[in-house]
Amino acid sequence: MNRGYTAQQYIDFIDRARAYMPDISLASDFIVGFPTETDEDFAKTVTLVKYGRFKNSFIFKYSPRPGTAAIDRFVDDVPDAVKRARNNQLLAVQGEACIENNRQMVGKTLDVMVEGESKLVSKRAAYPASKVTLGWERRRDAIIEPLQPNTQLIGRTRGDQVVCFDGDLAMKGRILDVQIIDAKNLTLFGKRV
Repeated sequence: MNRGYTAQQYIDFIDRARAYMPDISLASDFIVGFPTETDEDFAKTVTLVKYGRFKNSFIFKYSPRPGTAAIDRFVDDVPDAVKRARNNQLLAVQGEACIENNRQMVGKTLDVMVEGESKLVSKRAAYPASKVTLGWERRRDAIIEPLQPNTQLIGRTRGDQVVCFDGDLAMKGRILDVQIIDAKNLTLFGKRV
């Protein structure tokens, strides 16, 4: 793919970054099924993703793109079914890393930059006749009213992890201390301290 570094140099970079900043959050991009990729090559990619413990990874299956060097230099010799299987396998490996990384955040208090109201609340307001009632809402004549001035907010940590927590919408744009109380694959849940 005409990258100017080796996998070992990439690993060395990860190690140096973590030595300087042990709590660093790293993200990555991977393409599976690049022409000439063997099972052994893919196994090395899986090992690298496990080693990297990335906050998230954008993982795609290779497809020829006009104007790229690859389309002129290589025959697309990896069957689509193999690309799809490798893509799904690597997504699963990355998903395990996301869950593990997020579980390690539970109990920690983090700086969180408040972005605004969560999409779940926004969708709920757009469809008030929905049968779903959220814990901080009550139903009266099909109109949803907040029980208190709080709503579910969404923000991001310094490491770019998404955090949901209850708070006042006026906190948008502020950095708050939030204790992480639960973790899912791509989202942390917390409470203000």
